[in-house]
Amino acid sequence: MAITPSIPGLSVSVKVRGITAFEYNDPDAEDRPAVTPDLAAHFDLPPGAANLPLPRVVKYIKAEPNALFCVQVSKAPSFERRSHHIAYELQLDGQRNIFEHECYDGRPLGLWISKADSQRSGNQTNGYKRHKFVFSAVSVIEGASLSQEALKEQTKLSECCGTLKVLFYRMDWCLVGQNVIAGPVNPPDLGPAELSEKALKGKAIDCTTSFVTEGSCNAPKTILRGYSDPSRRPFAVFEFRYRFQEGLIREGVIPRPIPIYVDEEDPMPADGTWQRPIHIKEENRPVPAVRAKQELADAQGRRGLKREAAEEAEAKSRARSDFKERRLENGRVQVDLTDD
Repeated sequence: MAITPSIPGLSVSVKVRGITAFEYNDPDAEDRPAVTPDLAAHFDLPPGAANLPLPRVVKYIKAEPNALFCVQVSKAPSFERRSHHIAYELQLDGQRNIFEHECYDGRPLGLWISKADSQRSGNQTNGYKRHKFVFSAVSVIEGASLSQEALKEQTKLSECCGTLKVLFYRMDWCLVGQNVIAGPVNPPDLGPAELSEKALKGKAIDCTTSFVTEGSCNAPKTILRGYSDPSRRPFAVFEFRYRFQEGLIREGVIPRPIPIYVDEEDPMPADGTWQRPIHIKEENRPVPAVRAKQELADAQGRRGLKREAAEEAEAKSRARSDFKERRLENGRVQVDLTDD
C-alpha cells in the first residue's frame, strides 16, 4: 500500500488476481532532481508547503502474464480535508483516463474506498460492455529498422508504457450529466504489442495493459467537474511501474533469485517443477539433505578406518600363527623359520 507522509489518511494499492501486490522502491529515487519552485508549481499544495517533499510516490510492482488487476484507493477519516470532497484520475499507460469522485449526499464522508478494475465503452446502437484490466506481454525487437517518424512514435509510447498513475484532485462539486459517452464497443489495447529496443532507451518494459471483455453494462455518463484549484493541478500523485519478474531484475529493482538446492531423492512433480525447496544455500553452508549425506559418508569412512585396522591386526596374528612351533620336553618352544 503506497502512502505519502505529507498526506496522512490517503493510500493507493494495486491488486493482482485479488491479492495486494508487493511494492518495491524506485532504485533511481536518489538521482531525481531536488525540489524546486518549478516542480512544486505543478501541485496544488497548501501554503508553506512548497519547500517540503512533493506528495509524489513512485513504486514498482510485479505483473503476472494475463492476470486481472485493479487499482484501489482508500481515504481514511484522518485525511485532512481542504475542499468539499476529492476525486482521482487513473491513467493507464498514459493513454486512457478513468475519473472517479468521492460519492456524497451533501455531506463529506469520512471513509471512502474506491476500486477501478474496468472501463465501459459502446454506443446506443450496439450496446455497452465492460472491459476488465489485464496485463499482457510486449515483445521487444532487437535491431529493428524504423523510420524516424516511427521511432519517435514508439519512443513516446515507451515513456508511459507499463505505468499506472493516480492523480488526486480537490473538488468543490461534481455532477453526473445527462449525456452518455459513445464510442466503439471494443476499445483498442492501450500499449503496442511490439516495441523497438532502441525506443526503450534502456528501460526493461515487457508488459502493458489490455482488456478482457465481459457482459453488457449500463451506459457511462459524462461527469461535470468543479475543481477547487482553477489550474486543475493534483495535490498528490501515485505512480506504479509494473514489470514482469525479468523486467524488475533488469531494471535493478530486485536481485536475480539465488539457486535453490533440493533433495535429489524427492520425486519430481508432474508439472516438472520443484514446488518445495528444502534450503537456500547460504555462505557455502550445505543444505540439510546434503549435510546428512556427508555425515553418512563420514561415518562410513570412520567405520572403514576401523575395519582396516582390525583387518591389519588379524593379518599380523595370522602371520604369527603361520610359523611352525613345537614344544620340547623341557618346556621350551622351538620355532622353525625355514621356508617349506
